[in-house]
Amino acid sequence: MKKIILSISVVLLTISIFGVYSFMNPLGPTLVPVYYLSEFNDQVEVSYWNSLDQVIAEIGKGDLDAILLPVSTGEKLNESGYNIKLAAVSMWNGFYFVTKDDSITDLSDFKGKDIYTLSGAGQTGDVILKGAMAIIGLESGKDFNIQYVSGPESVQLLAADKADIILVPEPFASLALKKVPGAKKVISLKEVWNNYWDNDYNIPTSGIFVSGNLNDEQISEILSFYKNSLEESLNDLDNTVSFVSEKMNNFPVPVLLEAVQGTDFLYKEVPEINEEVIFFFDQLKNVYPESVGNLNYENLFYKK
Repeated sequence: MKKIILSISVVLLTISIFGVYSFMNPLGPTLVPVYYLSEFNDQVEVSYWNSLDQVIAEIGKGDLDAILLPVSTGEKLNESGYNIKLAAVSMWNGFYFVTKDDSITDLSDFKGKDIYTLSGAGQTGDVILKGAMAIIGLESGKDFNIQYVSGPESVQLLAADKADIILVPEPFASLALKKVPGAKKVISLKEVWNNYWDNDYNIPTSGIFVSGNLNDEQISEILSFYKNSLEESLNDLDNTVSFVSEKMNNFPVPVLLEAVQGTDFLYKEVPEINEEVIFFFDQLKNVYPESVGNLNYENLFYKK
């Protein structure tokens, strides 16, 4: 009976009255929610990005219907005039500080250290780290250093004793624990967010930005496809992580299975997400203004 229900749900996923949509997703752990979207939905063509230059080029063409982006990156592109709106957030939290140094237990211990995080100043981990360090009076480039590398490279540098601390999302945090003797997660980014900004919100990490050229019915349909895919993919983890592993150059499946447990996959749409997203940007602007723009919320959010 379960297989019959699953088959029916997949068929329903592939029925669209608006034709085929184009959806772009980053390579990495954000692939988990799009397994069913990519493999079983004929009405959505999923492609993949791995650099901001690629994102800008594709959005600039004007024929992309939706894209998954770090929320902070999408906000900057929206403010720069790109015709995209934040419609939903599907991944929250999921970043961890990993080190082999037993003396590091708090952000104040980062003074004089080199911290390696994902390529691209302005990504979620980068801006929260800089903001929190500013709160305690430590400045990047003066009191500590941030280096930008890929996820796999950060793990290699930690293993080779060339990185004091790495700040990475899953699955790279779990990979470090598997591959680097003595490595441990010392602080989650969510702990930093809640403690240093005195709140109980989640961190809006990855959001679905939709094209301003779509009408309400089209946006509703593509969001429904994504939401259903997230639910189906999490209910079929063995096949999902095999798919993710293949897309990530045979990333170890056991590590991916652990990493899923360390990432909060929670689908929420506008306007439910608005309060958390606005708090996120407002607080960062207060302590680290360079990390955000003018914050035109009226233009950022998709309005149903």
